Amino acid sequence: MDELLNMLGGRSGGSIQQLAQQFGISDEQAEGAVRGLAPALTEALGKNTASPGGLEALLGAVQKGGHERYVDNPASLADTATTEDGNKILGHLLGSKDESRRVAAAAAPVAGLDVGMLKKMLPLVASLLMGSIGGGAKKSAAGGAPDMGGLASVLQGLGAGGGVGDLLGGALGGGGGGSM
Repeated sequence: MDELLNMLGGRSGGSIQQLAQQFGISDEQAEGAVRGLAPALTEALGKNTASPGGLEALLGAVQKGGHERYVDNPASLADTATTEDGNKILGHLLGSKDESRRVAAAAAPVAGLDVGMLKKMLPLVASLLMGSIGGGAKKSAAGGAPDMGGLASVLQGLGAGGGVGDLLGGALGGGGGGSM
């Protein structure tokens, strides 16, 4: 979780501060929201990558989605397009609005925020999660291929283990599990 928060710029600027400003809460509360919501999202990500075709779908989304822009440019969190993208990510990861509501309700005690506020923040946190994964898998300058070591490291750091390293290793011809 600390790795994710570091990628998001912590409280001193960056995405956490943008979330705080956008929702009229303190930086500490915004960090609490990320700490409360991200574990359920990374768990869902791990389950999705373990399902047939899930890893390929993640790799495709990382390569084509441009999600790292949410981390690179925190002001983009205020765009309605970011919320729309986040809702699509949630639909893929969680499958239903009921599950999104459950995640927000479960995060409320950890975050110390109202469930309604967390439901509004959830799409943005999902966008930031994908942005942090995308940032870890940025294309290498030489070959234009995704940096799978970076992707594996980010997934491990986010707690989306559950065999993701082994799946990456298999998809890439070995070695993914050991690097995580």
